[in-house]
Amino acid sequence: MVERRKRRVGRVVFVVLLVYFLVIGAIAAYNIISTQAGYSAAQNEYKDLRAHAPAPISTPAATPEEVYEPLIELLTINPECVGWIWIAGTAIDYPVAQSDEDEYYLHHTFSGESNYSGAIFMDSRCVGGFNAPVAILYGHNMMDGSMFAGLNLYREDGYLADHPVVNVVDVSGRPHTYRIFLVRHTDMYDESYALPGRGLVEVRSFLKTLGAPADARVLVLSTCTNTGGSEERLLIFATEE
Repeated sequence: MVERRKRRVGRVVFVVLLVYFLVIGAIAAYNIISTQAGYSAAQNEYKDLRAHAPAPISTPAATPEEVYEPLIELLTINPECVGWIWIAGTAIDYPVAQSDEDEYYLHHTFSGESNYSGAIFMDSRCVGGFNAPVAILYGHNMMDGSMFAGLNLYREDGYLADHPVVNVVDVSGRPHTYRIFLVRHTDMYDESYALPGRGLVEVRSFLKTLGAPADARVLVLSTCTNTGGSEERLLIFATEE
């Protein structure tokens, strides 16, 4: 009788464990499929948006109409568009948005779709857009290599020498060319993140300590790192030429 009861309990335990692991496996499979679907949806959206990229991205001698008309189309898609960023020889080739709520574009694409890939966006405190003394852009370090994941390559020897220039066309159609002068491996508490909320004198003074020329406009690109904890960050500093 006791042995029979033990066998019965053993079978129940086995069934419970089997169901548990099947459920865990199903959840894991769902998460993987859902993640891949999210990557694919975001990639397709940004691939379509590149049809509206300003002409200087591929044609430096473009006419004003070729520069500005695509931006009008981007503004129709998203009125919060502030420009387009592109780094030659990399996968970074995206529209840039700016919202009053910085958290929004962490989990929404440029066109407003809910997606973990998010969008490339400018810090809401950067009044004046790319004409501000310092403009900070944020983008996820996605596992599929999209968004700002490619910035982590700047930690490799020789990569900066081969990819020193960041190109931007702002929403008015004005091109901006920035040259990278600093790659900073840091954390989310870095003093650089406070710059947009500070006075011009303090901003200039801090940027000077980093090696920025006096009175230069500075573009900062921010993303997470491929190593370390969730608080680690990579900052790319570039001055406008």
